[in-house]
Amino acid sequence: MIVVEKTRDIGILKALGASRRGIMSIFLGYGLALGVVGSGVGVCWVWSLSITSTRSKTGSRGCWEERSLTRPSITSPRSPLRSIP
Repeated sequence: MIVVEKTRDIGILKALGASRRGIMSIFLGYGLALGVVGSGVGVCWVWSLSITSTRSKTGSRGCWEERSLTRPSITSPRSPLRSIP
């Protein structure tokens, strides 16, 4: 909703006798509903992407197996303090 539409809607609601608190609750409720729906859609989308990418990479294995979570250790041949002049 753009600002011009909100201004017009607020003017119409005030002309019909709506209180300031009532107008605020309408717009806060609208924003809350929009946020909840958007979050739900986003969570479902990411969940479906994670399921499809897990199945394509691991086949029938799970993505939480021990070997898929471990990484090789990184060793440094020099001490980091020796590189400081």
